[in-house]
Amino acid sequence: MGFFKDVKKLQQQSKEISKGYDPVAQVKAASASMQQMTQQTNLLATGVPATATVNELRDTGMEVNLQPIMEVDVTVFPAAGAPFPATARTQGHAVIASLTPGTQVNVHYDPADPSVVAIG
Repeated sequence: MGFFKDVKKLQQQSKEISKGYDPVAQVKAASASMQQMTQQTNLLATGVPATATVNELRDTGMEVNLQPIMEVDVTVFPAAGAPFPATARTQGHAVIASLTPGTQVNVHYDPADPSVVAIG
C-alpha cells in the first residue's frame, strides 16, 4: 500500500510543477541569454578597452551550466572622454566572487553604444 501512496504523491507533485512551467518562455530566455553572451564575446574582441569601477551586482535568476548569471553595474573610465555608467553581464562563481563594489576591472565597450560593456 505504501508504494501506491508514493506514486500518487509523485503524480500530484508532477502536476504542481507542470502548472508553473512554460517551455516557450524557457526557450526565449535561454535564446536571449545566449545572444547576450555572444554579444559580450564579440565586444571583448572588437570593443574599446577601458577601466571601470564595480558599483553593484544583481542576480538575474538565470544560470548556464549551473553557473549564475549576474548583472554588474559599473562606471566606465574611458581613455578619452567623461566617465559613464553601464551594465554588463557575467557568469561563474569565481568571476562573481572577485566583483565586489569598488573593485577596478578591465572592460571593453562599444563606442556606438557605450551602455554595452563586457568585463574582461
